[in-house]
Amino acid sequence: MPRRPHHALAFLLGLWLALAAVGPLGFAAAGDPDGAPDELAAERAAVAAATDAVRAAVGARPLPRQAGLDATAQAWSRHLAVTGVPRPGGTFDGPAAAVGPTRWNAAALAPDQAVAVAVTRWLGDPASRARLLDGAAPGSGIGIARRADGGRVVVQIYAEPAEPSGR
Repeated sequence: MPRRPHHALAFLLGLWLALAAVGPLGFAAAGDPDGAPDELAAERAAVAAATDAVRAAVGARPLPRQAGLDATAQAWSRHLAVTGVPRPGGTFDGPAAAVGPTRWNAAALAPDQAVAVAVTRWLGDPASRARLLDGAAPGSGIGIARRADGGRVVVQIYAEPAEPSGR
C-alpha cells in the first residue's frame, strides 16, 4: 500500500501505461472479436457491392443489408471458421439451427483471395446462384470470419420473402 500521495500517483501512472501497452496486443476492438473491425467492415461492403453488381446485371434490385441478418451471418461465419465449411473452397446449403428459416451461401477463402471470389463461386453453383439472384428476397446479411490459417469464411444470409397477406 502506498504511504505517500506521489507513490500512489506513480503506481496509478504505471498501471495505466501497462494497460495501454498491453491492451492493443491482446484484445480485439470491442464489438468485433475477429479483430481489425475496419478491414472486416470493408470486406463485408465488398461482398455486398459484388452481390448488387451481379444482381443489377440480370435486372434484379440491390439487396439491402439487415442488421439482424448481419449479426446472424457473422455468428455463423465464426462457427464455420472453427468447424470448417463442408467442401472447403466451395459452397453448401442446408438448414442450420443457428440461422433459422433463412437461405444462405458460404465460401471458404484462402488468405490471398479477395472476398468477392465468394460471389463468383456462388454464381458457379446452381443452388447458390438461385439464392443470390432471387428477386423476391427482401434483404441479406453478410458475415466474415478469419480461420486459424489466415483464410476467411464468407457467409451471406438471404431473408425469406414475406408471404402474401390474406392466405
